[in-house]
Amino acid sequence: MSFLETVLQDMFVDPEILEELSKDQREILFELMREEQIRRWKSREHSDLWKLQAKKKKPARIQWASTAVIWDDVDAEKKAAEAAKRLEQIERERAAKEEEEDQQEAKILAEIELQNEVAKRTADAERRTEELRRREEEEKKRLEEEAIRERQAAIEREQYLSLKEARLAAEKEAAQRKAREEAARKLEEQRRAEEERLAEERRRAEEEAKKHAESKQQEIYESMREVRERSRRQKEEEEKRMDAIFMEQQQRAKQADEEKRKAVQLARRYTREKAAQDAAGTILKRIQSKKEAAPAKPPLAPRGGSMARAPSLNKRPPPLPPQLSQDMSRLKVAPGNPDSRPSRPTDTNSIVQWFQQDQLPRGTGRDAVGRWLPWFHGIISRTDAEQLLRGQPCGAFLLRVSTRIWGYTLSFVDTDRFKHFLVDVSDGEYKVFGSQSSRSHKDLATLIAFHQSRPVSKTGTKLTLAVGNKMGNPSVNMLLS
Repeated sequence: MSFLETVLQDMFVDPEILEELSKDQREILFELMREEQIRRWKSREHSDLWKLQAKKKKPARIQWASTAVIWDDVDAEKKAAEAAKRLEQIERERAAKEEEEDQQEAKILAEIELQNEVAKRTADAERRTEELRRREEEEKKRLEEEAIRERQAAIEREQYLSLKEARLAAEKEAAQRKAREEAARKLEEQRRAEEERLAEERRRAEEEAKKHAESKQQEIYESMREVRERSRRQKEEEEKRMDAIFMEQQQRAKQADEEKRKAVQLARRYTREKAAQDAAGTILKRIQSKKEAAPAKPPLAPRGGSMARAPSLNKRPPPLPPQLSQDMSRLKVAPGNPDSRPSRPTDTNSIVQWFQQDQLPRGTGRDAVGRWLPWFHGIISRTDAEQLLRGQPCGAFLLRVSTRIWGYTLSFVDTDRFKHFLVDVSDGEYKVFGSQSSRSHKDLATLIAFHQSRPVSKTGTKLTLAVGNKMGNPSVNMLLS
């Protein structure tokens, strides 16, 4: 489980990790946590079938009225249609912008794939050329050593042999020299032929890679469109489900209102009948009292019949959603992690063990030939990283192993200050938390190449200059010990 997934599941941020985050990253993290909290609240709210009744302000008892006036907004339908058109226009503009961004990112990723493929083939060709050159130099050295030995032998023979023997030895030496020159010429021709063959092979590889670049770009773009289309369908299904729940709640509310109206009608009818019965009884009593000899005080007519209070149809409203504190460091929910390893590194040994077991087999931090990349550093502190970046131009960067999470930290020079973005590692993919793009990458080299073409921060800064040693940084040795 990634760092972001763990935070959104537990709604908890470790204070030490929170101190490591920049202001932009804290704002993004707070917004994501707030959206997750609202999503959970809406889920609970929509599951409550008495949502509409809880929102209405209902009286404590029923009050009767002889007439009722219902206000109807004539322009409500027109306003709703205009609002729907505006929302559709905004949605179309957003979809067009997302499609344009997808095309740009697909083009960049296809170019990165092409560069990686050409680099691998070029590295193999350079390796073969270097091997051929080494063999040629060894052969030349061997031939020179043989020539020196033969010259020494000829000098020794000239001292002891006769003129005829010296002439024969000179002819033999000339023949051997000619044979050596012929062997060297053949070796030179072989080397040139091999270089021409490698150059032709490299040219064909580049042409083939360029041909596949377009199809690769289209493939990446189609996959991105498929992901967005699937997300859109899920969103539509969720809206339909919510609409169905709303309609069901609205139907229940209408039924409850109908039952209330029926109860009111029954109560009114009962009141009228009761009043008529009381009036008739009073009149009969007055008539009877006049007939009697001893007049009795007629009973007072009741002002009105007693009316029973109708039972309330209200239900207890659902509790209000919990509010997040503005200070994220006060979150008190205890974190939990289902993974076998702890949610964060405990010490340096655990980081080294994680790197050796999980990252080193993937070739993390190395190029196609296997050399350490200059921007890749081991376990160095934030202060050491800023010391290395001090005096460098805007966009200078380095990548170091993080001691806060299972991942890395991208340190770079922005327009106003140094910035440190966490690089989250999840399911074998790498993602810069807090950057302008939310895309995940298959390796760190692709991530760096991507942000050399697309901005990494809100200020539009791109990664430009790698800070480090081209032969490998000393801090990497700690990860291999």
